[in-house]
Amino acid sequence: MTNREKGDLGEDIAAEYLARLGYEILERNYTVKGGEIDIIAKDGDTLVFVEVKTRIGSDEPGAQAVDERKCAFLVNAAERFVLEKDETAAEMKARFDLVDISFPKRTLPPDVRYCKNIIF
Repeated sequence: MTNREKGDLGEDIAAEYLARLGYEILERNYTVKGGEIDIIAKDGDTLVFVEVKTRIGSDEPGAQAVDERKCAFLVNAAERFVLEKDETAAEMKARFDLVDISFPKRTLPPDVRYCKNIIF
């Protein structure tokens, strides 16, 4: 499985998970120079920028891959989204979340961990 296939699988699982929680998925794989946001959703009156990390055959949490540099990329892409895509988003609360998808035994079902407010 390629990294892109692994990422797509994790993002599909994360989008379904968020939809079951009642989130409205607005966009997936929003890309700008210097950053990408895996999922952009609405949780009530909050705009949620979601990073998805997928691990197969590893117990290492995906959150370890979200460092200062990655956070800066996420914030940059989120600012661009608000400016370019959704004028009303500037009036909304916003947060950055992480969905950590893990296939520790390389089989379904995966472990799904959801962390809100990964950037303060």
